[in-house]
Amino acid sequence: MTQFRFLVPLLLGMAVQAQAPAGYYASIQAHATSALSDKAFRQLEVKARAEASNPRVYEALSDAFLGTTEKIWAVVYAEAACNLDPAGKGREAYGARIAKVLQGSLTKTPDGASISLTQNVEVTETTQGVPFENNYEISFLLSTVTSGATCFPLNLAALHLVRRAQLETWREKALPLNSFLQGLLDIMDAGHLEAYHYWLFGSAFPAEAKAWNKDHAKAQQQWLGWLAQHPFKVDRPDFHRPLPAEPVPAA
Repeated sequence: MTQFRFLVPLLLGMAVQAQAPAGYYASIQAHATSALSDKAFRQLEVKARAEASNPRVYEALSDAFLGTTEKIWAVVYAEAACNLDPAGKGREAYGARIAKVLQGSLTKTPDGASISLTQNVEVTETTQGVPFENNYEISFLLSTVTSGATCFPLNLAALHLVRRAQLETWREKALPLNSFLQGLLDIMDAGHLEAYHYWLFGSAFPAEAKAWNKDHAKAQQQWLGWLAQHPFKVDRPDFHRPLPAEPVPAA
């Protein structure tokens, strides 16, 4: 859990030292009602690297991470699945999941706010600087303040403002980019981020989305037209959770 006090500056992207916990999958599923075996969980992650443009593998990974401490990956993989298959049957359900997880991750505190999207970060020998999940969590929390949005409760309008501020912070701090984040920045730069958010999260806030779509029908059509011409692509597994080499069995 990360806490933020309004008078304490947050430094993003600074190098940190981290140690991978023993039994990563067991650690993140300690309180899960239905846990996957280490082998089954790892196979899902390996498959996502082999089939990086397949939305179904990201749906499966989002499902797997949802009951863990690492809900950051339930969010990221669900959004990747929605963007890779925008006309898919699961888009509304996974879009709603993202909104509800982000909404549920925030807690109001006497000094400001706290967030809990990640508790167990596994690093590899190739990890440089702050891991993606830490940058994502801290930038999202910071953006609940810098966006000026009223986040308790976090409605759809506020979620849009926070995520826009998060992307602006990511760019301003020159944090490491990947194909997932670049896709979101492209949407923002094209002027469609608000319509994208109402398209993606509308099923979680149906009344709010219905009212916005009624007043912004042209913007929604322009977004869908842009999407048809600029489909989300994953050419390489560069936004996936770092996966350490599989341990070699003892002789």
